[in-house]
Amino acid sequence: MSPVLREQLLLLPEYLQGHLALTFAALGAGIAMSVPLGIVASRSPRIRHPLLATVSLIQTVPGLAILALVVAMLGGQIGFLPAFIALTLYSMLPIMRNTVSGLEGVPAEVVEAARGIGLAPRQRLWKVELPLALPVIVAGIRTAAVWTVGMATLSTLVGASSFGNYIFIGIQTRNLTAVTVGSLAAAALAILLDTLIGSLQWIAERRAIGVGLRELRRAIVLAVTLSLAFAMALVFTLKPAPKPDFIVGGKPFTEQYILASLLAERLTAEGFLVEQNIGMGSDVIFNAIGSGTVDLYVEYSGTIWGSFMRREGNPGRAEITEITQTFVRERGLNPVGLAGFQNRYALAMR
Repeated sequence: MSPVLREQLLLLPEYLQGHLALTFAALGAGIAMSVPLGIVASRSPRIRHPLLATVSLIQTVPGLAILALVVAMLGGQIGFLPAFIALTLYSMLPIMRNTVSGLEGVPAEVVEAARGIGLAPRQRLWKVELPLALPVIVAGIRTAAVWTVGMATLSTLVGASSFGNYIFIGIQTRNLTAVTVGSLAAAALAILLDTLIGSLQWIAERRAIGVGLRELRRAIVLAVTLSLAFAMALVFTLKPAPKPDFIVGGKPFTEQYILASLLAERLTAEGFLVEQNIGMGSDVIFNAIGSGTVDLYVEYSGTIWGSFMRREGNPGRAEITEITQTFVRERGLNPVGLAGFQNRYALAMR
């Protein structure tokens, strides 16, 4: 095994933990919200169209834009919460739509027969309609699960750990091994989750049509085995991690990776427990340090001057330094000093 591949595989447990936590939490919340809303929509045509249109509209917004909007609505907070909210919203459409389709697909004569034997509306829903609609609902959950696994890779851009760390850092540093490991890991997780939910869908379909007991038992054993495997992986990866003393942030390019690593190494040498959260844009990381989800990072005076303060012109290095540090202090932050380098460019010609 090459040293580069070994280095990437050492990061796999950490990134798997973040990706699993986001996927299962968002998918669980999506199911908890979408199925009841789908039931309500199937009962009322007046509500159905606006509700499905709203959820469809959310789905048409690019995933990265949803993440950015959620971060803005949370006042610049980054990490697990904005990624969880965005993924939950993104997972709702297939589950809700399939819930409506499944309930509407229950034969009218079956519902009428249930009404004829005296079942109340709630009893008809739980004992007749939902069991018959379950295969279609599970198919929607299956689709949402694969979408969620894929979109979770974007959560890296808002400071949440996932397989996206491999992909984005690999792209920025031209590390093909990191990109490959991240892509294969996300694909493998999506396939495993799709297989698990697919087996549950098969069980629901056979149960609805009254399949033989032996086949049903085999499917249940398969589903239970896969579920236990996922549960063991989840328990292993979600072990509580010690809380870091400092969270060092960084932007998504090579120089920032190096600077963040230098800061982390220096703090670690002093005996502090340090966590790195890199790959965020300038606005995201500046808001993150203001909200306390990042403790320190290296920023450029030119970025503060031009991007954050919207200033133009160049009054000189000393004046820019003084004005930008005042701007930072006014926002409750502490500029600890200058890094001691200049951001110059050189043109090489051959």
